[in-house]
Amino acid sequence: MKHFVLVVFVLFPLLSAFAADRPNILWLTCEDMSPDLGCYGDTYARTPHIDRLAARGIRFTRAFAESPMCAPSRSTLITGMHTGPLGTSQMRSAHPIPTAYRGFPAWLRDAGYYTTNNSKTDYNIFAPNFVQTAWDESSKTAHWRKRPADKPFFSVFNYTDTHQSMTSRDDYDAFAKKVQSRLSLGEIHDPAKPARRPKPSTGVSANKPRSAWAIGNSSRARAWRASSSSATRRPAWWARSFTT
Repeated sequence: MKHFVLVVFVLFPLLSAFAADRPNILWLTCEDMSPDLGCYGDTYARTPHIDRLAARGIRFTRAFAESPMCAPSRSTLITGMHTGPLGTSQMRSAHPIPTAYRGFPAWLRDAGYYTTNNSKTDYNIFAPNFVQTAWDESSKTAHWRKRPADKPFFSVFNYTDTHQSMTSRDDYDAFAKKVQSRLSLGEIHDPAKPARRPKPSTGVSANKPRSAWAIGNSSRARAWRASSSSATRRPAWWARSFTT
């Protein structure tokens, strides 16, 4: 079962608030990261932009994933309900939910917000017009800049570079093209000199599922690397480094 954790930063107000009771809200989502961030005490991670966001905002140290799977977790994020009562615990179930259940952005729209999603949905539920009622726009071009002048905004951006499917399925060439090509040489860790990662000081329970880094450095993975004849074909998690 795939380990899945969302790290979400909510900034409000963003820029100038539309009104004191209706601030503009920007929601940034990354996947499969665990607390592997500088702002959570991980000195091996290089995440300067997120660290600055955390320094200016609120850093939560008691956050937990609803599910170890991605789509069931999204069903909780969008509805605010646990997967058990909602019926969405099973991955890829596309479980039907009552039509009275709406995504929480729909309630924001009722309050006068302009809501956008860029662009992932995959909520693991089946409900007619669920996405359409939640968002004014849900697409790869959705942006709060398109809002009418008289509306506050709630705008979601989903970053998938760290998703498990990207970091463990692609070969090294794909990883180098998609990720490392955007980094300077000083921002890329040397895979020949892996550092011992410190345990982040988050307060999260120590018995949480292992991160992708821990899996990549298990005895089984090390044996695979030792038997590999081509260093250029190491999987993405071996030389994984991100500047976010």
